[in-house]
Amino acid sequence: MQAELDTIKESIPEPYNDIQVKEDINHLKEEKADKADTYTKKEVDDKITGSGSVDLTDYYTKQEIESKGYLTTETDPTVPDWAKQPNKPVYTASEVGALPDTTKIPDVTGLATKTELTEGLATKADIFSLNGKVDKIEGKGLSTNDYTNEAVAQLAQLWKLDKAI
Repeated sequence: MQAELDTIKESIPEPYNDIQVKEDINHLKEEKADKADTYTKKEVDDKITGSGSVDLTDYYTKQEIESKGYLTTETDPTVPDWAKQPNKPVYTASEVGALPDTTKIPDVTGLATKTELTEGLATKADIFSLNGKVDKIEGKGLSTNDYTNEAVAQLAQLWKLDKAI
């Protein structure tokens, strides 16, 4: 560690070799790691393999998985390269034509769907078949005599006069 600090100290160009840099180096010397509590990579590897507590008998290796025919890599030629990447593209709402956050969507609960309307209208009478029909008048039946007997008699008199002329 001391050798590395000396190398760093010597590699700093002279205009930057000021009091602050020297103080930082001295601080690093005082705070250097205590190697008594540190393992090397080899020591860690030895501890893992020597522990015997990890039972890997129920696990497959990558080669075993591939030999069974399971896919471990993307092979579909129709999947674009961007979809195979771990980081996918991100788009804003405006880039994809989405409605703004302030858009109010009306509640259509209970309204008829296009299919319901189409099917319902298909079973109803055609507007043209209603031509010549008479509106229902309250208090009247299908057939009523709206003329009084006196009015009928007057019409009969007019009819007789018309025939005589």
